[in-house]
Amino acid sequence: MSGPEPSYLLKFQRALKHMQELNSAIEGWVTDPDHYESFFDPNPDSTDELFLKVTAKEPLRAYPISLILGDVIQDFRSSLEHLAFALALAHTKPMTDEIARNSQFPIVGDVNSKGVAGSGEVMFDSQRAKLIGAIHPDAQAIIKFFQPYQSGAPFREHPLWWLSELPNIDKHRLVHVVVTSIDGIDFFPERSNEWQQPESGAVGFYPWRAITRETVVARIRRSAFFREGKMDVKIRPSLTIALPGEPAQSVSDVLGDIRRTIETIFGQAGGQAGYLKVIHANNYRLQSAVSSSILLP
Repeated sequence: MSGPEPSYLLKFQRALKHMQELNSAIEGWVTDPDHYESFFDPNPDSTDELFLKVTAKEPLRAYPISLILGDVIQDFRSSLEHLAFALALAHTKPMTDEIARNSQFPIVGDVNSKGVAGSGEVMFDSQRAKLIGAIHPDAQAIIKFFQPYQSGAPFREHPLWWLSELPNIDKHRLVHVVVTSIDGIDFFPERSNEWQQPESGAVGFYPWRAITRETVVARIRRSAFFREGKMDVKIRPSLTIALPGEPAQSVSDVLGDIRRTIETIFGQAGGQAGYLKVIHANNYRLQSAVSSSILLP
């Protein structure tokens, strides 16, 4: 008989359940026409082009999206903390109160508190003994390998850096999200049997623009969509929920990257805790006792 499911996997599975709930909430918001209106305006610089514009009818409310997002990122972060503790428990006996108190999965960037770049390795090594010193050296090396500072200057784009920053924000305030355009629009032809996909260049996109009032999200060539002076296809903008920035980052994409990174860490470091088995050199699979699905990095 198999033993109880390790707590880090339970936390991870809980995050996935919240993630499904979040994706449903995002899909429900961006496909509900009551939340926004779209319309066409002429392009003053081209007589054959129209701008597709979107205006938000109401602000994006914190409930449910920001609240569920907080649940997802806190459980993802907690799963790594539980992994670090499980690794220490498996390698160091007896487990002391001090080790248990200090146990933490470090996430280190590459700029120190004084703004000095290239400081990541020094910062990681300075806290390594305290946070993960009780963990098997091989697992310590894996944790070090996955640190954001290993990416150098673009460390803020690393999935684990998001997993460090977002939970810290969520502890004190709701994570701010915005509705943005993406590089796509949906076509709904009135006569589907006569509909032909527009030729290349007939549509241009302006992705990752926050939707406010009369936000331009695309431009279309008038001649590609009008027949006999009438538009023969309905066009709906493709929107998503994103974390603001330059450029904005899709919430679903960021969480997907975090999920895959954690799965890979579990596959590599988790084996040291005696729960997971590496079954291929570069392809790690986690078999969940709660879910029958195989999670792939």
